[in-house]
Amino acid sequence: MRRYTTVRELAAFLHCEALAMFWSYFDESGTHGDSRVTCIVGYVGTEDEWTHVESQWQSILEPYNHLGLTWWHSSDQPGKKGVFENISMETKDAIQRALVEIIRESELQVIWNGIDTADFEKFVVPQFNGRHPMKPYDMCFYWVIRQLELWRLDHGFSERIGMMFGVQDEYNKRSEMALASWQSNNMLEWLRPISFDSPKYVSALQPADMLGNEMYRCWLKTTQRTTDRFVATDLLRDLSRNGLELGGFATGEALKTNALSAEAWTSPPFREAK
Repeated sequence: MRRYTTVRELAAFLHCEALAMFWSYFDESGTHGDSRVTCIVGYVGTEDEWTHVESQWQSILEPYNHLGLTWWHSSDQPGKKGVFENISMETKDAIQRALVEIIRESELQVIWNGIDTADFEKFVVPQFNGRHPMKPYDMCFYWVIRQLELWRLDHGFSERIGMMFGVQDEYNKRSEMALASWQSNNMLEWLRPISFDSPKYVSALQPADMLGNEMYRCWLKTTQRTTDRFVATDLLRDLSRNGLELGGFATGEALKTNALSAEAWTSPPFREAK
């Protein structure tokens, strides 16, 4: 059986001093015809901060390993299924509260972006007139990269940042090609090549999974309202104690501005990443 990959091992493999761990919601929420939302969410922090979170996270789950709860999988969480098959609702809620408290007390910063897929088709696609096959995921990816740069500058962080995404087969290669294209033009040299894995084997991806699941629920409610106002739940606020201001949920006319600023970055790589 494969064991966990620790944060220290991941940082050594990627040759970086900080890590950004992401989870993308687009399989059920963003790239298929009936999807409403595309989103990429996660956390960035130094290697030391991630190591501290990882140690605490695993210490919470370890007493329940013998019951099959070896990792936190948010999509299993609504009922007694998957990793929660042998865990009572009361115990599950208590475990989640303990895990959320770890994140709430950490220095990890939320990196996030979401897009209303229907509005993307209405306001963004016509602007490109077939010049390159831009998709909602591409714009989200562009904006989380920009947020990482802001985090780096705000913290005076001059070292390299490694990125890991939860495995999503459809867009892994596209993300790699986009980053490689930018770096071939002497951009984003502070970013290491992207890595991919499952949160089952990398516990540092599990907070991103928890955050993404809750944020997606909030975004979906936004797209079902007549207003563009994004309403955060108490759980989302706890998972983002250090603020959500770096990101945003783009709908309607706001996507036009986003598309124009993103085009300068996305046109060269996404002509290649077809």
